[in-house]
Amino acid sequence: MIDLARFRVSFLTISLVTFTISSLYAQPQPQDLEQQLIALNNERLQHIEQIELVVESEFFGTAQNSSSLLIKVTDGGYSWLKIMDDDADSDLLSGIFDEHLPTLIKGASKVEMDVVEGFSVYHVLIDDADFLSNLEMGDPDYDEYYAEDLQISIWIDSDEFILRKAEFEQIDEDDRMIVTEVLFNNYEYFDGLPIATEISFSISGMVADFSDAYLEEIESSMNQMEAMLDEMPEAQRRVIQEQIEKQKVEFEKMKNNGWANEFQIIVSDVRVNP
Repeated sequence: MIDLARFRVSFLTISLVTFTISSLYAQPQPQDLEQQLIALNNERLQHIEQIELVVESEFFGTAQNSSSLLIKVTDGGYSWLKIMDDDADSDLLSGIFDEHLPTLIKGASKVEMDVVEGFSVYHVLIDDADFLSNLEMGDPDYDEYYAEDLQISIWIDSDEFILRKAEFEQIDEDDRMIVTEVLFNNYEYFDGLPIATEISFSISGMVADFSDAYLEEIESSMNQMEAMLDEMPEAQRRVIQEQIEKQKVEFEKMKNNGWANEFQIIVSDVRVNP
């Protein structure tokens, strides 16, 4: 006859051991994740010297085209992609190949499993005040504007080992809480390099004091452009009308919140070792 009490205890013991082992493998320690990132990125960048990205950024309903050059840098056994532009937004393009990512992961207080938009990810939380206060992001404007970093979270795909999301909680120079969320979507592979071709980010808590005269100038410009629609060829009219509608949405945000807080970057072309 089966001893049910002993069976239950044995079953629970086996289940607990199995769960514990699975958790250990599923949730690596920060140092292990850091070393995995370094090894994988070194392998991915083995035959890469530089890449050029053709980028379309959208702000206030208007698209702007530009190109960004990323150069491979190797130092201390780690290879990463260095953005050669001065534009702060372009730093987002380096994604999983960011220079500071291993340092951030190494300083994490915890790594746990999570899900972002249906993808299984490692959620890496960095919230140690001393670590964050000594963190140098290499951007003087960043250090000048933000008085304090409260915490940084990054979400790394546990299967493909690519960056899915990043979030920054900071205090600005006026003691306001600023939360920036960045999503990395629509990855494509170019000579083995995973590149997010759509990067969108939103900022909450930021306030910009636009004068009434400045807002009136923007509104007047939109009205003038709208008045010219009837004189345009149909194809051009459709394009301009779409831009005006987007600008109206952003304009309302500027009036109500003082800031157009949603931005998007589209990578339309990638040239490896051009």
